[in-house]
Formats: sequence, C-alpha cells, structure tokens
Amino acid sequence: ESMAQQQQQVNECPICLEALGKGKAIFTTDCGHAFHFTCIKKMTGAGGNFACPLCRHNPPPQQIPSANVVNAAQPPTAVPPPPAAVPQPVMMQQMQQMPQMQQMPQMQQMQQMRQLLSAPTQLNSNRVPPRRFQWSQEPAMPSLPIASDDDPILEEPAGIVAKTLGQMEVAVIPEFDAASALEGTCFSVFHMKAPRSENAGPRPPTDLITVIDVSGSMSGTKLALVQDTLKFIVSQLTAHDRLCLVSFSSTASRLTKLQTMTPENKETFNAVISRMQAGGGTDILNGISTAVATLKARRQKNPVTSLLVLTDGQDGNSHLPEDTAKLMVSLESPASVYTFGFGSDHDANLLTKVAENGHGMFYFISQNSEVAESFGNCLGGLLSVYAQQITITLTAQNGASIGTVYTTYTTEREGTGKITVRVPDLFSEEMRDIPLQLTLPACPQSTLPVCYLLANVDYVLVSKQKDSCSNQLILKRMDPGHLPQQTSNETVDLNRNRVTVANAIKQASALAGQNKFDEARKLLADAEEQVLHSVTAKHVLCQQLLADLAKSREGTQSAASYSGGGQQYMMQQQQSHWAQRATHKSPAYANACQVHYQNLSAQPNNGNI
Repeated sequence: ESMAQQQQQVNECPICLEALGKGKAIFTTDCGHAFHFTCIKKMTGAGGNFACPLCRHNPPPQQIPSANVVNAAQPPTAVPPPPAAVPQPVMMQQMQQMPQMQQMPQMQQMQQMRQLLSAPTQLNSNRVPPRRFQWSQEPAMPSLPIASDDDPILEEPAGIVAKTLGQMEVAVIPEFDAASALEGTCFSVFHMKAPRSENAGPRPPTDLITVIDVSGSMSGTKLALVQDTLKFIVSQLTAHDRLCLVSFSSTASRLTKLQTMTPENKETFNAVISRMQAGGGTDILNGISTAVATLKARRQKNPVTSLLVLTDGQDGNSHLPEDTAKLMVSLESPASVYTFGFGSDHDANLLTKVAENGHGMFYFISQNSEVAESFGNCLGGLLSVYAQQITITLTAQNGASIGTVYTTYTTEREGTGKITVRVPDLFSEEMRDIPLQLTLPACPQSTLPVCYLLANVDYVLVSKQKDSCSNQLILKRMDPGHLPQQTSNETVDLNRNRVTVANAIKQASALAGQNKFDEARKLLADAEEQVLHSVTAKHVLCQQLLADLAKSREGTQSAASYSGGGQQYMMQQQQSHWAQRATHKSPAYANACQVHYQNLSAQPNNGNI
C-alpha cells in the first residue's frame, strides 16, 4: 500500500500528525501528498530548495509563461530557479526544529522521522498528475489589483421595456371555492408567475464573475472540465455582457478585468482560462471577497449581476455564510451567489447556506458530465431574469387573520393581519407559490362572495422600471349542511406536496447527520405516502418529488451513503423545491432558456468525480 494511500486513510498531516483541514491551509505536492502549508513551508531548504518529505520527489521547474496575457504592458513574470533535493541530514535537522517534533518524546521523534525518510521514491502511476507544481501560496498568474477598470457597458438592446412591462401573473387561490359560514380555516396559495421567455423580449445584459477553486485537489480532470465549461460560458455571452475571472486557493487572484465579451476579449479570456493551474489550499471567502470588491469598484452596472463559486473542498470557516451575506448586503445593487460543489468531499451544508444567503442556488456535481450541465442550467437562468427586488404584501380583510406561511424567503409580520415576503428575483416562466393558512370569522350565510385577503406585488424589471400588480382571495360562505362535495384545487394540492417533501428532505438530512438513519427514512416514507395519495400524484412535479424522496432514502441507508453523496443531493433538492428553482437535477422547474443552455452544454463524459 502506497504512502499516499496511507496518508489519505488517516487524513492527517504527516509532519505534525494533526488532522488535515480544520480551517488550516492544505498544500498538495506535485507527487500527490498533502500537508499543512505552515508545516511544509518550514522544511524548505536554503534558496527555496525542496524535496517531498514522504517520497523525496524533486518537483520540476515552474512553467510560468513569460508574458501576461491579461495585461501585456506588465513586465514578464520571473521564473524562479528549479528547486533542488534537500539532503537527508538537513531534512532531519529541519524536522527536529519543528515545534510539533520538539513536543514528542525522543523515541517518537526518531520513529516519525524514520517513517518520513524511508518512504518509497516511486510515484503513484495511477494518479493523474497536476498540471504544474506550485510551491508557494502565490497564484500561478499575476493578480490584477482591485480598481475601477471595468469596460464601459454597451447600450441595452432595444425592446426590453416594451415587451416586459405589466405581464406578471398574480393570483390568490383557495383550496375550495366555498367555505363553511362557521369560524374555521382555509388553506390557500399566493401564486405569481413571470411571462414566457419568448414574450419577454431581448434578454438583459449581465455582469458575471466566476470564482474558481484552483487548489491542489482540483488538478487533472476536474480543472480541465472547469476550463472547458468556462470557455462554453464565454462563447454564450454577448458584447452586452461583462465577465471577470477570479481564482482562489490559499490566496485569491483577479485574473481579468470585468470586460465586455467582444470577439477580441473572448480570445484573451480563453487564453487566460487555458493557463489556469492548480496548487495550494482552499480559502473560499478570499475568492468571494475579491469578487465583491471587483463589483464595488465598478463604474457602471449591468441589470443582472451574479457570482458563480466552484469548489471541491472544505473551507473550515463556519462563518462563511454569514460573511458572504454581509459582503452581498454591502453592494448597492442586487447580486446573487451560486455555489457548485464537486464530488462528495465538500461541505454541502456550508455551500447551501452561502447560496441561500447570496440569493442563489447550490449545485451538487457528482459526475464529470454534470459540470457543463449545471453551469448551463445556471447560465440559462441568469440570462432569463425577468424581475428583481420583488415585494409581496398580503393583507387580511373582513375579520380574517393570517396564520402559518410556508416559505423560506425573508418575511416580515405585522400581527396576524399583514405579512410581507421579499423575493430576490424571478426568471422568465418561473413561479413563486406561497401556501398559507387563513382563519375565517363566523359570518351569516351569503351567496355573495367575500374578499378575505388582498395580495399586492411590487417589483423592478430588468429594464429598471418599476411595476406592480394585485389580486384578492374571494370565497363564498355557506351553511355547513349545504356545502357541496369539493375537490382540492390542483395548484393548492401541488404546493402542499411540494412543501411537505422539501421539509421532509431537509429534516431527514438533519437526522442523518446525527446518525438517526431509521428516523430519517421513516420521515421520507411518510412524505411519500402523502404524495402518492394526493389528487395530483401523477403530475410531473409530483413525479419529481417522488424521485427525490427515493434518492434521499438511498442516501440515508448508512453513514457511508450519506457522506458519499446523499447529504449533498438532499441539500440541493430541498433548496430547489423550497425556492421553486431548477437545478440540473430538477427539470420540473426549468424554463425554456435553462433547458436550451443545459442541452447545449451537455458533454458525453460520464465518469465519476
């Protein structure tokens, strides 16, 4: 068994014998061994000489290009001399000076050094080598300083205002058209839907910043797939859109300015993307902070702004979601954060919270083929934004009161008579349905309908024009003995199922995280029974819900299945159902633009990550 495999099994730094991760930067060598960066840095010889402590492999010279493609006016980057092997006596002296070694008994020190120095020198032939050896924490390419250097935006395409104003569909739908004249409850749904994409006119220009993990674990196939996908995004943006590339490992680098996607700039960006190389640790907040600073420095703003954050590791910063939320709030104009988690090693809870606090979505990428599909799905949504800064105000009327409101969006209550819900944005064709319980007062029997809830929606179109629309909930009140047999409204029944399943998956994931797998599966099974016996069981959305419940049960069979992809899938899907927003695994919510770009980006590569 190779030393690299042994290290992976114990998951500890071979120098200090403490666990890898836990918020400490991780350094991955060219030969595939991982160490704490602070530990391995102290073992560098004079003049930068270095050999891997485990296999004594001498890394090749750094292949840093002689010219900066991003800014040709800058001088070429100096190429450091190739590091040489460190003699064993020097290495032993360096190890003995390590604080971790000095705390060990002398016998344990000798045993640890003997283990490090007696490792086989052969590289693992099955390992895909990284594209470069990156010894320091410095980025592979020079980082541009934060500055107000964004390209001027082009004039917006004609027709956006004329073809989108006043087309929002709003309704308040009761489960039954008639209710008892006695005091009771009424389950209802506030419903809002954007117009179809072909009626929404030219799409809005976009400011997009990709925040890409280029740490050592991204080397090989992962980074190659990301590079191909980034080039796909470049190819689909127009001269009205602007793009900026930010990479991060232990540090963050702004690789390009925020530039319009003209043919000339696309060539430059593709060259920069091709030069991305992996090495170093993982600091997600550093990457997001650099992206937000770039947005703050903009001299002009396009109507739609978003950050796409991709990583395969764990940051160790438990405050990352809150820190991200503070950064996004500091922006003067709306922006969203979408997170993409590679494989099963990333912290799905953390990335989901980052996306939620950034008003975006979390994508779980388990296979190579899903890289392009997930980015295509996300890009299709961003390129079809219809409205932003949506405020829904629900006001009870004629003695009614508002009870439970089933949503994860930000809400503000004024007693039981008024509630405000804030929705960040809405893609074309998307719906936002908010189920709620109304308490109705007793009233005399009447054949005339009575209004019990007013709904008003204010929003900002991507053309920056404000608009609003409203509707009301109207019911007939009848003597209980004369109420006809009624069937649940389809929209209301669908949303009852949606909320039940989303909540069940979220709670089941929390139980599985506590190793309560039997309880988790029982919760999922109960939700499945409700959907199967509902009047909308055969609806395409309910089929999606049932499929996600089945997949979630598979993911909660054991600790291994939960940590091996079950948790990540469940976090992605519960968020998708709560938000009613598509991912590459939630086709029931996808609009035409998302389907188009997801199909366009699909690649015939089905290998596991």
